[in-house]
Amino acid sequence: MGRHYDTYPVLPGFKRHGTSEEAAHSMIPELSFLRGECLKAIAALDSTADEVATVVGRTVLAIRPRITELNKLELIYDSGLRRKNDSGRNAIVWRWSGIAVPVNIEEKEEVRRKRNGQT
Repeated sequence: MGRHYDTYPVLPGFKRHGTSEEAAHSMIPELSFLRGECLKAIAALDSTADEVATVVGRTVLAIRPRITELNKLELIYDSGLRRKNDSGRNAIVWRWSGIAVPVNIEEKEEVRRKRNGQT
């Protein structure tokens, strides 16, 4: 058995050595910050990955892997609901598992405003 703290989903995953591995490693410096922002957004309001990307102000390419990692870490789960994402396809609506990251009412309202395009 290897050390579990230096592997996926604790660290970003990659499928092939080369550019995929480089991209995963490039996310490490901001990994905790992005995961925290994603978790706060979902804790405040059940959201799709695209909705989280809007709230956090990052591309879905940076956010979708963080959502998968949070799910693998059991910090969020599939609510069973679906909403259309930006491409028009059905997307999972993620829900906070209740572990860590309490969210206050002001943060919840801020997430709602950002998700609706209001600043």
